[in-house]
Amino acid sequence: MVTAGQTSTSSPPRKLMGTMTLALMVVAMASPVGVVVGTVPLMLGVGNGIGTPGAFVLVGVVLVIFAFGYAAIAQALPAAGGFFGFIRAGLGTRAGVAAGFVATTAYAVITVFVAALLSYFVSTFFRTRLGLGLDWSLWAVGFVAIAAVLMFFGVKESALVTACFLTVEFIILGALAIAVVIRQGPSAFPLASFSPAQIFSGSPGFALALAFLCFVGFEVTAVFTNHVRRPEKTIGRATMIGVIILFTVFATGAWVVLAGVGADKAITIAQGPDSGQLVPMVASANLGSWMGLTFEIVLMTSLFATLIVVFNTTAQYALNMSRTLAPSWRLARVHPKHGSPANAGITLAVILAAVLIGCRIAQLDPYLQVAAILGVLGSVAIFALEIMCAVAIFVFFRRSHDRRWWTTTLSPLTAAIALIVFLAIVLSNFAGLTGSTSAIVAWSPLIYVVVAVIGWFVGTTHPGTGEDGLHPASEETATDSHVKESTDAQ
Repeated sequence: MVTAGQTSTSSPPRKLMGTMTLALMVVAMASPVGVVVGTVPLMLGVGNGIGTPGAFVLVGVVLVIFAFGYAAIAQALPAAGGFFGFIRAGLGTRAGVAAGFVATTAYAVITVFVAALLSYFVSTFFRTRLGLGLDWSLWAVGFVAIAAVLMFFGVKESALVTACFLTVEFIILGALAIAVVIRQGPSAFPLASFSPAQIFSGSPGFALALAFLCFVGFEVTAVFTNHVRRPEKTIGRATMIGVIILFTVFATGAWVVLAGVGADKAITIAQGPDSGQLVPMVASANLGSWMGLTFEIVLMTSLFATLIVVFNTTAQYALNMSRTLAPSWRLARVHPKHGSPANAGITLAVILAAVLIGCRIAQLDPYLQVAAILGVLGSVAIFALEIMCAVAIFVFFRRSHDRRWWTTTLSPLTAAIALIVFLAIVLSNFAGLTGSTSAIVAWSPLIYVVVAVIGWFVGTTHPGTGEDGLHPASEETATDSHVKESTDAQ
């Protein structure tokens, strides 16, 4: 519910996204080429080997199950604004604000991770290929600035740029898959990759943890409720489509890598010093040596697309939280022409630039330290929020007397249990995933506990009504009407 005094912060964006555009943002956030080039060899070498494609399918199926409940609550609360709104609807204002604080922090951490990783590859490429020795931190700040400019002119504009880069990724991965099928034949693709015996072989915990990390951000669809047409339908559909595309691309990509040079040889290379060159080797063997350079370039554009999406997500979360806690803040205002979270985004860009420069001053390695540690650290919080969201979905529909056996009951409960198991797996493999044995790094996830506690107390003292569609006085009534509508539709 929006009051008259809030019109300055609620000007609707002039250009709205459809289902596929939003779904492509989900896919771009995961960086498909980045996963195939960077994560698949690691899973093949020190994870579950030939069972890598099956690990992606297993994790994907769990997230599809979660997406059913997520879609149901997105239909019931089409203006909820992501984790914050959904968790607040199910578990209360304080829990919702705490979740919003954690989500904003986690996505800011992930943005630094992506910026550092992208700048590492770009600085290395220009130094080795062109002799340009520009420092990685300068590249990082520059890319954050570009992401901020794109955000300023509108979320849809950013999504369109992202879609262009993503199209290139699909073309390059598709070309590789077709070439491997033609040159190696269908028999080269090992069916055993999807057998339970292979999925849980080797170090399945490490493999599943890595696979799960690759899906971080699939739930961002609900953050952009103010930027899509018919959010009550678009959010759920885009989430489901995005998850299905992701696990299909990841599993197929891993399968293609195994078939491209033979499963045994692929695993041998992945376990050796040239594991990072496995995919370029597969591409060169099946498409020609020029593909090695092509994959380097596409990897960089893929990560840039990811940076655009994650930056927009963080800015949108900052906007949503500002609207809820203090609607009069400048950070709570959208651009009057573009409908973008301009103030929040520009502030975010300045903070991120300062953090990246601070990392450089501290002489942290952008790949081995900044990216490796922050990527896992940010993901851990997202997993915890997904668990809270699944529980909130179940509680929300129980309170509103919606007893649909699958979408509002079994889906969130099954997802919550599976996500708890996955989070435990990630935490138990935390040192291996970050590549650090530092006690500070090992205990770093506790920072989210501190952030959550702060958010809990802020939610107690500033409950607010915000613009996420959840007015405390009318929440129950709105819930019942939306749920009745969605139930009747089925």
